[in-house]
Amino acid sequence: MQIVSILNKHNLKNKAKNSICCWILFFALYFLYISSVYENREDLLSLLIKLNALVSAILVIVTIIMSMFIVKPINKLIQSTRIIAGGNFSERVMFKSKDEIGLLAENFNLMAVDVEDKVNQLKRSSEDKQRFIDNLVHELRTPLTSIIGYADYLRTNKYDEETYINSLSFIYEEGKRLEKLTFKLMELIVLRKEDFELKTGKLDELFVEIKHSFIPKLNIKNIDLEISTENLSVFMDKDLMKILLANLIDNAIKASKNNDKIVLSSYRDTESNIILEVKDTGIGIPDDDITKVFEPFFMSDKSRSRVNGGGLGLGLSLCKEIANIHDAEIRIESKLGEGTTIQLVFND
Repeated sequence: MQIVSILNKHNLKNKAKNSICCWILFFALYFLYISSVYENREDLLSLLIKLNALVSAILVIVTIIMSMFIVKPINKLIQSTRIIAGGNFSERVMFKSKDEIGLLAENFNLMAVDVEDKVNQLKRSSEDKQRFIDNLVHELRTPLTSIIGYADYLRTNKYDEETYINSLSFIYEEGKRLEKLTFKLMELIVLRKEDFELKTGKLDELFVEIKHSFIPKLNIKNIDLEISTENLSVFMDKDLMKILLANLIDNAIKASKNNDKIVLSSYRDTESNIILEVKDTGIGIPDDDITKVFEPFFMSDKSRSRVNGGGLGLGLSLCKEIANIHDAEIRIESKLGEGTTIQLVFND
């Protein structure tokens, strides 16, 4: 019994020792496991921080790119508005998309087109008004010269009753022509009227009337205006034809020297077209300028001397418009020092 008791005590001590060792081993393994978990936690945290930084950088780059893509058409609109504000009304936004920005760009272009049209209309209106004034001033000179010439003749010379009546009649007729001229030029230039009523008119009667109005101006340089005409008639607006002839004869007088001759004629050519012709023996027009004299306000140095400062380009540009109304063509032949021939061809 005593031996058994000793053995039992010995076993209990061994069990106690074994339990303590187990607990010590357990805690050692636990702490080892926990430390590895903490170490992995730090690695994971470092990895997460790096991933977060990388994702944030990617998001920033993507956001910048997207914002640039979104703002780009808006910047184009801003640039276009600045260009238009600078006076270039033909500027357009070249951007096509189906989103709201594309719709905005489309509406902006429509607005720009409308603004450009309105500005061009204002420019044309301003140019027409200035052109009307210039043409009116240019065309007023011939009848005013006739009126002043006849009035001066009556004032400074002795005359009989017939001369007195005839001179007053010419003054009255030129005054009425001034009135008609103003309305015709307004219709032709300002109102852009093209449906003038053309009536049959005799060219010989027209030539006689236009010669009478130029007598004072012809007498200044002692120029002979010779009329050579067949019994021809054309469809015409008489007042506009007087403006055309007045310009051609006025230019011929300015190009001519004292005691020269100007021939005003009408005839049919070989193709049976009616030709109205004004021919002078003046200084002529340079070859390089012949194709340009119909341009409004064109004047070269030599053509300027031809008209002594007058409006050759302006007058002939108006003649061209009148010729177009009559479905006629203007032809010019000229040589320096020999003279100029201008033909108005009525095509049958």
